[in-house]
Amino acid sequence: MLQRISRTQFLSVLLLMIIQTVVISGTALYLSGALKERTQQKSMYQQTVTVGGISVGGLNTEEAEAKIEKVLGEVQKKGTLQIMMEKQSFPIPLKDIQIKYNVPSSLREAQRTSEELTGVWGMWKKWRGTSPSPYLPLYVTFNEEKLTAIINEIARNVNRPAEPARARVSGTSISILPEKAGYVVDIPGTISAIREQLQEEVQISRVSLVVEKDIPQITKESLKDIKVMLADYSTPIASTPNRLFNAEQAAKLLNGVVLLPSQTFSFFEKVGPFTEAKGYISTSVQNDEDAQDGVMGGAIQVASTLYIAAAKSGLSIIERHNNVRPIASIPLGYDAFVRDKELDLRFVNRSKQPVYIYAEVKDTQLRVALFGAKAIANGSIEVKEENKIAPETIVRSDKSLGPGQEKIIRRGKEGVRVKVFLTHSNEEGVPKRELLSDDYYKPLHNIVAFGPIPENMKNKAQQQTTNPPESESSVASEPSQDKAPNSTDKQQEQPSNPQKKRNVYIF
Repeated sequence: MLQRISRTQFLSVLLLMIIQTVVISGTALYLSGALKERTQQKSMYQQTVTVGGISVGGLNTEEAEAKIEKVLGEVQKKGTLQIMMEKQSFPIPLKDIQIKYNVPSSLREAQRTSEELTGVWGMWKKWRGTSPSPYLPLYVTFNEEKLTAIINEIARNVNRPAEPARARVSGTSISILPEKAGYVVDIPGTISAIREQLQEEVQISRVSLVVEKDIPQITKESLKDIKVMLADYSTPIASTPNRLFNAEQAAKLLNGVVLLPSQTFSFFEKVGPFTEAKGYISTSVQNDEDAQDGVMGGAIQVASTLYIAAAKSGLSIIERHNNVRPIASIPLGYDAFVRDKELDLRFVNRSKQPVYIYAEVKDTQLRVALFGAKAIANGSIEVKEENKIAPETIVRSDKSLGPGQEKIIRRGKEGVRVKVFLTHSNEEGVPKRELLSDDYYKPLHNIVAFGPIPENMKNKAQQQTTNPPESESSVASEPSQDKAPNSTDKQQEQPSNPQKKRNVYIF
């Protein structure tokens, strides 16, 4: 009996639940249908829906389409899309990129969205947090290839490399000018921004150019402590046009270089290679071999002037080479020969502040100045001549001359060995003298031509000939300390009896 009653109660409860479900579902369907019918009768689109930034809420399809077409007509009258870059404006004619709008497809999407925002379905999505956005794009197409070409042309006018902070130098004073950021137009990014603007805000005819900023490493802030001149040095430049041009080119490449703390400076890296592709022009090589490479004429003088300024300012010279023979415009021991990475001028900034290098050619006068945070007592340089090396005489037979006649083909020059000392004061003001370099400059041998020599004189001359001279084209490697005193190269010994002249006969 009890089991029968329990079964009856269970069936009653189940039936009641089924009835409730049917009633609630039916009511929901009814309400949903009624709301939908009401929406279709009064407004096709939900109140908050926009298409391309144009509100279509409360409008039916015909009304919404008419409103959008009216706005598009006004946009077409303007005729241009303005691409903005700071205060610059670059107009793009709309007809040039063949813009087309698909209004019907956009409104169909707006209708689907409106349905998802209304009725029970809309309430359900809102409760779950999955309601669609009422801000819909206006479907648009354009000729992307033509637009890309236009943006590329704009980029050529806008792109610019970053410019580091630089200095204005007047005598011994310096002021720092701010850096300039570089710009590179992001072409794909700009096209995406234009597409988004045309879809989302059709009434706004301005789009910002998408650019990537390049901030230089050397900024005004990083150079704020550079206030005083550490040292400078000037040399006159020969009036030869090509040498003057090369000196100006090298000074231009050197000017504005900033040497950061613990950074090593390489002259060849900053100013070389000394080729026409780098902006240099060829110069003639003098007969006395003062110039070791015609293309480098003028640039070597800039390296030499920088070398002395760097030494006087207290920078650590780690590599430097002297020329084969003395240079007229540079005192003995002051020169710095640079050819490539193997023969370079290098020094290190061991201070805790950056060093600014200034170089300028003005009225055939080259000046290099170094500026930093704290001035030291300007170093003084002393050159001590150790000894001179007499040139040898190369005698050549010349059958065009008569017996006993002679002709001087080239007058030689003495070689010389010099030691260069640098004296400067430490932080306590105590002067310190140290060897800066030990340089050897080769002699330039005499060349004399003689007429035919009789046999008896020839035998006598051959007996006197010993140890023929080195090749005239050899580099300054014998006893030369090409590098600074702390370099690892070993110094070769000087020739014995440097003052003794030897005649070498070549028949």
